[in-house]
Amino acid sequence: MVMLLAAGSALHGSMFFPFAAQVAAGDSRTPVIINMIVLAFYVPALVALVLLHGAWGAALAWCLVFAVYLPLGTWITHRKIMRGRGRSWLFGDVFAPLAISTAIGATAYLVKLEGRLPMAADLALSACAGGLAALACIASAAWRHPGVRDLLSALLHFITRRFRGVL
Repeated sequence: MVMLLAAGSALHGSMFFPFAAQVAAGDSRTPVIINMIVLAFYVPALVALVLLHGAWGAALAWCLVFAVYLPLGTWITHRKIMRGRGRSWLFGDVFAPLAISTAIGATAYLVKLEGRLPMAADLALSACAGGLAALACIASAAWRHPGVRDLLSALLHFITRRFRGVL
C-alpha cells in the first residue's frame, strides 16, 4: 500500500513545476480548472475503490488519479505557456528518471524477496539502492541539461578545493 501512496505522491510532486510555471506566468485560472477536473475524477474513483478494496482501494485511487493528472496537466499547461516543451519535459525530465529509479527499486525489491536478508543487510541494500537511484537521476539531469553539468562541476571543484588537505 505504501508503494502506491509513494508512487502517487511522486507523480503529484512532479506536477509542482508546471503549477509553479502557471502561477509565475500570471495564470491562476488554469490550475484551478485542472484541480477541478482531477477532483471530479478522484472522488468517484476513491469512493468506488474504497468500497471494493478498502484502504488498498484508497491508495490505488491516489496513484491512478495522479497517473492521469501528470500527462493531462502537462498537456494543458504546455498548451498555454512554454509551448512545445511539454513532451520533452515529461519524457526526458520526469519519465526517464522515474524509469531508472523504478528499475533500481524493483531490482532491490526482488533481491530482498529472493535472499531473505538479515535486517542490517536489508537496510544496507535499501540505502544503496536509494543512493544509486539518486545518483542515476542526477546523472540523467546532467546529461540532458548543460546548466546542471556546470553546477555539478562547480560543486565538485569547491569540494575538492575545500577538503584538499583532509581527503
